[in-house]
Amino acid sequence: MSEPEPAVPRGGHLLIIGAARSGLAAARLGVARDYRVSLRDDHLAPQELAERLDGLPVEIVRESSLPADVDLLVPSPVIPPRHPLVARALELGIPVHSEPDFARAWFRGSVLAVSGSNGKTTTTLLAEAVLRACGLTATACGNVGHPFSLVALRADQPAWAVLEISSYQLELSRCLQARCGLLLNISEDHLARHGDMEGYLEAKWRLTTQLTPDGCLVVNGGDPLLAPRAWNLGCRVRAFRTGPGPAEAHVDEAGLWLAGQDGGPFIRAGEPRLIGAHNLENLAAVLLAARDLELDLATVRRAMLDFAPVEHRIETVAERAGVRWINDSKATNADSTAKALAGFPPGGVILLAGGEAKTDEYRAVEELVLRHVRELVVFGRDGGIIGDWFQGKLPVHRVEGLESAVELAAGLARSGDVVLLSPMCASFDQFANFEERGSRFRDWVRALPEGGFVKRP
Repeated sequence: MSEPEPAVPRGGHLLIIGAARSGLAAARLGVARDYRVSLRDDHLAPQELAERLDGLPVEIVRESSLPADVDLLVPSPVIPPRHPLVARALELGIPVHSEPDFARAWFRGSVLAVSGSNGKTTTTLLAEAVLRACGLTATACGNVGHPFSLVALRADQPAWAVLEISSYQLELSRCLQARCGLLLNISEDHLARHGDMEGYLEAKWRLTTQLTPDGCLVVNGGDPLLAPRAWNLGCRVRAFRTGPGPAEAHVDEAGLWLAGQDGGPFIRAGEPRLIGAHNLENLAAVLLAARDLELDLATVRRAMLDFAPVEHRIETVAERAGVRWINDSKATNADSTAKALAGFPPGGVILLAGGEAKTDEYRAVEELVLRHVRELVVFGRDGGIIGDWFQGKLPVHRVEGLESAVELAAGLARSGDVVLLSPMCASFDQFANFEERGSRFRDWVRALPEGGFVKRP
C-alpha cells in the first residue's frame, strides 16, 4: 500500500541535481509550475550546462554545499542517495523526491508502473498499446519515451501514464500512487549501486508501497525472490508464472492460459509477433492488469497479437542467405540473454557478447549458452571475461569491436543459423548507450556484401 506523506511541496525553491533527460524535464516542469528552480551538475561546465538549459530561467548552482533555502530536492536517477547534497537534505528533513514523484504531483491521470530486471520496456509499450486499443489515452514514459515530467507538463494530459521505472528511481519514490504496479522478475543487476541482491530487491520492492488504496500488484508468482513476499501484502495481488503453481495466468509450451477461461490458451505459442517464452510472461503481466481494470479481453487479445517487437530487444534486422540477424542490444545482463536464447532452436545460434561486464561469472546462463550456441564471438572491454568463462566448452572467437564481430559472424554463419547480438554487458565502453550499439549493429549487418557472408579473417 502507499506510504503516507510527505507529499511533494507545491512551490518554493526546487533544486535539481543532474542535467540529463529527466533532470532537464523536471526543470521545465518546475519553471512552468512557478517554482524557483536551481540546477547543479557535477560533470558539466557552466557553459555546457547553460547550453543544455537553452534559455530556461534556471539558476546554475556551482557551490558544493546545499543552498540554505531549498524547499525540495529532485536528483536525477543516476544520483544515489549517498550523494553529499542528497544525504545532507535527508539529514535536514528537506523533502527529497524522485523525478517520477515530482511529475506525479502534477499529473491528473492514473499511473500503471512497470519494473523488474528484464522485459520492462516491452511490457511498458505493450501496456500502452493495450490501453489505447481499448479506447483510453495512454503515454509510455519514464525510462522509455519521454520523462514523466514532460507528460505532466502537457496541457492535454493522457488518462494513463504507463511508467517504466528503475530501481534507481524507486529508491527515492514516495508518492507515485499507481493504480496498478507490475513486478516482472528479479535477477542480478545494478549491484554496484545497491550493494548486493538484497539491496537491489528492496529497491524494486518499493513499488509495492507506491500503489493507490484500491491498487493492484501484478507479480511473477514463479520468481523465487518476489513470490514469497507477494502473498503477504495487504493489497490485491494477481500472479502469473511459467509452469504449475498458484497463479491466475500460466505460461507453458502451449501458450498463455488465463484462469476462468475455457477452450484452450488465451494466446497460443507462436501467435504473437513477440518471440520467446519470456515475452509470453510479459503478455501475461499486461493481461492481468487489463483484467483488473475490467478492459474488454477480446480487444486486449487483438492488441497483443498486433504488437510489434521493441527496437533493440530480439529485433530481426535482416535475413540474408538463410541467416537471421537479431539485435538484442538491450540485453545488458546474463538473465536477459538467457531469455533471448530460449526462444531459438538449439545448436544454431552464433552469439555476439561483450562490453562493460556487470559480473565475472556466467553460471546462470551457461546451460542455455551450451545448448543453443554453436559459436561465441566476444568483443569490447570485458569480452575476454565472457570468453574465459566459456573457453573449452564451445568455440570462442575474440575480436576488439562489434563491427569486427559482425564480419566474423558472417563468415561463420550458414543457412538456418541465427546471429544474435545479446551482449550480457553494458555498452559504455564503446557506445553512448545500448541504443547506439544496436543501431550500429543494424547498420553493419545491412552493409554486409550481398548474400550476407564474408571470408573469415
